[in-house]
Amino acid sequence: NRQFKNDTNWTKGAHSIKFGLDAQWIQTNNVNARMLGGSFTFSGRYTRNSVTAAAGSPVADFLLGDVDGSNFSTSTRIEARAPLLAGYLQDDWKVSRRFNLNLGIRYEYLRPFQDKYNKFANFDIDTDPQHPALVLASQVGKSKFVSADTNNFQPRVGLAYQLIPDKFVLRAGYGLYFPIARFSPFGDSSSILVNPPYN
Repeated sequence: NRQFKNDTNWTKGAHSIKFGLDAQWIQTNNVNARMLGGSFTFSGRYTRNSVTAAAGSPVADFLLGDVDGSNFSTSTRIEARAPLLAGYLQDDWKVSRRFNLNLGIRYEYLRPFQDKYNKFANFDIDTDPQHPALVLASQVGKSKFVSADTNNFQPRVGLAYQLIPDKFVLRAGYGLYFPIARFSPFGDSSSILVNPPYN
């Protein structure tokens, strides 16, 4: 990952102004190779008594090589890239000796992750629900595969007022916060990164 970050604090009279910028190039390279050798279950099903149905032995099933169930998984390789741009401005304003006001705004933009080799796939069940289709990122273009969220403005306001000097202070605050929508979990079946036909 590459990052450029700047935080600045400027005080002028009754105002303490903070502003900053954060620009990141996020790279996520991950190889998930769980269960390549498989997972096997032995339940005693094949060594139980066929007449009385008495329980068999899982160890005996194992020694005979009689598997009751198995799971296999292919490896998943992810090489996702995305830029993150964020900036903020905040003014801590001492309106009077007893009243402080905090005003601020933050903006964040995380372009949806794109695979370095354009290997995303997803099922489109909205266009024709009767005939869902597998859509490849290479068919629609990287920028159109996942829609970007560009309206992440996050205002904040806070205040502090001394109702009784040095004894009782009234404080209030409000803000909007948006989590960064990263792919999670990476390398698991619930992610569009591991949909067929690539994994």
